[in-house]
Amino acid sequence: MPGFTERLLSIAIALSPLGVDAAPDAERPVRLCVDPAWAPFEYLDEQGQHQGMAADYWRRMTERAGLRTEVVPSDSWQASLEKAKRRECDVLTLAMATPERRQHWLFTEPYVSYPFVLVTRSEAPAVDQLREVADKTLAAVQGYAYTELIRTRYPRLRFLEVATLSEGLERVRRGEAYGMIDSLATVAYAIQQNQLHELKIAGRFDEYWELAIGVRSDRPEWLPFFAAMAQSLTAEDRREVENRWLAAWIESPPDLRWLWASLAVLALSAWITGSRGSAAKNSPRSCSTPIWKALGRWPSASAPAPPRRRCTSSRAR
Repeated sequence: MPGFTERLLSIAIALSPLGVDAAPDAERPVRLCVDPAWAPFEYLDEQGQHQGMAADYWRRMTERAGLRTEVVPSDSWQASLEKAKRRECDVLTLAMATPERRQHWLFTEPYVSYPFVLVTRSEAPAVDQLREVADKTLAAVQGYAYTELIRTRYPRLRFLEVATLSEGLERVRRGEAYGMIDSLATVAYAIQQNQLHELKIAGRFDEYWELAIGVRSDRPEWLPFFAAMAQSLTAEDRREVENRWLAAWIESPPDLRWLWASLAVLALSAWITGSRGSAAKNSPRSCSTPIWKALGRWPSASAPAPPRRRCTSSRAR
């Protein structure tokens, strides 16, 4: 017996103006264009299989709808967009609507939403608003929607186009770009996976990635079907998918061996200094700056800072 979400999907399609004709043809799989290198949202693994949050969402949605799909291979998001324009695929699995894209695609309501962040080298100052870096050069993945949107708002901003997020972060690490804008999830995931300790999240902004399903504009009758698919995702679906792909970098900080080595050196230095001077024994002790603050960053963008210790004197101990 079909579950609630399957019944909801069937009802939504039946009530659409075109009824069951709104569903794609069952004679061939629906061809999907994806971003091959945007983990954890979506990517293609070494075997060319669609992985990531979008892939998990799509497996759930297509199983409920009884829809067959196949992924069109691609080397980059820009290549996927070019194939989409040539109608080599039918659907964009995870895309943000822009004025230019609306000329070729129809979009459902967003089903994934995450804030923009700016990642820079660790020594760069914090950024509250994008206008503060309006005269800087930022790395940008070619074809990403934010490039089009931000260029309109900040025309002085210069972009260094790259093929993938990983390439952009490496350009920032080497100082070839001041920073890079992407989503909180993808940046934090990449920093952890690649152990990019030289980088930090310098700013989080009010703008959001609003990611939806894109349907080719010459098949408008399909839009209600895919809109119903997106609406079939439940809170439990989202919780399970996010726990699988995001809990790792939320709960587990990256390799901290460099931090423990720094702490050991500082502790040894403090012990030597303390043993040489007896005056410190009877004087109040001031709060020392936590090591993570002295270094200017916490190793993981999402890991919580350690609790602040109360200031006490040596006599009170």
